[in-house]
Amino acid sequence: MKRLGTILSVLLPLVICACRQTPGRGGYEAGYIEPLPPLGIPRTCHVLMDLDGELTVIGGHTTGFVPTKTAEYLSNGKWHTVESLYPHDYSLAVRLPSGDVLVAGGMNEPFGKGLSLGAESYHHDTHSFSPLPILDTARAVCSGAVLSDGTIIVSGNWYGSDCIAAYSAENGGAPLKAASQPRSSPYILPSAPDNALILSGYDTHGRTLDTLVIDRFRGAPFTDTLFAAWRPIRLESNILPERTFIGNPALGAYASLIPIRRNEDGQVAFAKQAGEQFSLLETDVPVPMTGASRDSIVWGQSFADVAASKVYLVGVGTAKEHIFVCIIDYGKALQGSKAQVRLLSANHPVSGWDLQSILLPGGRIAVVGGNAGDNYNPLADAFIFHTEPFQGKRMLPLFPFLLLGALVLLVGWLIFRRKRPGRDDFPEREPSSQGLDMASRIAALVEGRQLYLRKGLKVQDIATELGTNSTYISACINGQWGMSFPEYLGRLRVRHAQEQMRSHPDWPLHRVADESGFSGEASFYRNFKSATDLTPSEWLKHQTQDPET
Repeated sequence: MKRLGTILSVLLPLVICACRQTPGRGGYEAGYIEPLPPLGIPRTCHVLMDLDGELTVIGGHTTGFVPTKTAEYLSNGKWHTVESLYPHDYSLAVRLPSGDVLVAGGMNEPFGKGLSLGAESYHHDTHSFSPLPILDTARAVCSGAVLSDGTIIVSGNWYGSDCIAAYSAENGGAPLKAASQPRSSPYILPSAPDNALILSGYDTHGRTLDTLVIDRFRGAPFTDTLFAAWRPIRLESNILPERTFIGNPALGAYASLIPIRRNEDGQVAFAKQAGEQFSLLETDVPVPMTGASRDSIVWGQSFADVAASKVYLVGVGTAKEHIFVCIIDYGKALQGSKAQVRLLSANHPVSGWDLQSILLPGGRIAVVGGNAGDNYNPLADAFIFHTEPFQGKRMLPLFPFLLLGALVLLVGWLIFRRKRPGRDDFPEREPSSQGLDMASRIAALVEGRQLYLRKGLKVQDIATELGTNSTYISACINGQWGMSFPEYLGRLRVRHAQEQMRSHPDWPLHRVADESGFSGEASFYRNFKSATDLTPSEWLKHQTQDPET
């Protein structure tokens, strides 16, 4: 039944999406809403991430404006709850080079009170948390960023003191210098391998700053004439630098696109940051401020897709009946022309404007939870906004495609019905199917070239190498081997570790973990125990007593 759910989640939405999308009216294109299971715990002001193909939410507050000390991840058609060590409402989160997520700060009391020092690491491979050293100061409504040299920057606060700090998983937070102006929800924009620009249009009480000053992580502050008439859009949710970054560190290019709003009339546009220079992104038409139903659009989060040279802006109509996505092809602007603007809309009633969203591969927008308008009744709603319109297609009857989908599911279930492998075995691939061909390619790449020994290997790395997308890779691994991508890597690394322990019984376990591609001993122990039901020491003892086991 697990594989049945996988086939349903991959094939049926695509069939329905292809058949139901139609051109919009009056120049607006139509998107398609794919429902997802609702969250187990309604929440807003949480962290939302796509962790190697697995949608994950962390923290936030739930009904009654009460912080929740939980995370949830979507797997096999439902959300699974994980207990965290601390509550993280309005917190910062960054993806570490190891693949784990640093989650820190936030409010730890009901009603948006009580700033937190707490920091912890979320391990998505084992769906667990472990403690980390505390921040430099108690913070909320703050931001973090990892520079290409490995430095972690932290800045921003809410009704508390603000400074610019560095953080390390070994030593915790260390303040470096005072902020030129106290900020909430700052943008941290990498400008060099070891430097970044820090800016926000709002102070630590949410009030608009009269003059916008830009801090350098290393260097003196400065101002830019662009921000005399414009301010960055204010977001209460965590602002991840990778959502705005459009540069290429390998080529020494550090650039970002951030959404801005004109002070005079509220018109939304994008500011391009290149190094330490800011300019207004030129577009063929202004970003639309009204939708097909003529209601105003409240624009919020934006996401850059570097591979496609596009940026996606997500908004909600003030009538709360439509979701909007504005797609800006900024690649045209990089070639000396004007960026092209498209507006997509989908009829989907919502009860609030402050939705939590994220960009998925293929231009899909996942929306999970959010603010219902009063902080006391957050949302459990979850769906995907598909932005791939099918021009010139008439809407076809839905029933034949549901029937076709059911037939595909039945055939798939008959093909893949097998006994699930034991915990100590590495499962064999299923025979004969298109999935087997892709599975063989995955195995040849990951196992044949021993890519699993590379720390921080992501499913997107495999997808890029094989010329496909991370969602398909994750679905293929799940369908062929009955496990997630992190579990697949973990099994391969455990198997390699066992070989090393047999060949080098005198090696300390931290060396075995390092040689086998694990990010650290903690990850090594968790994965080894999960795969064998034994700790590495227990397993090695059994090997010494009975070499044939």
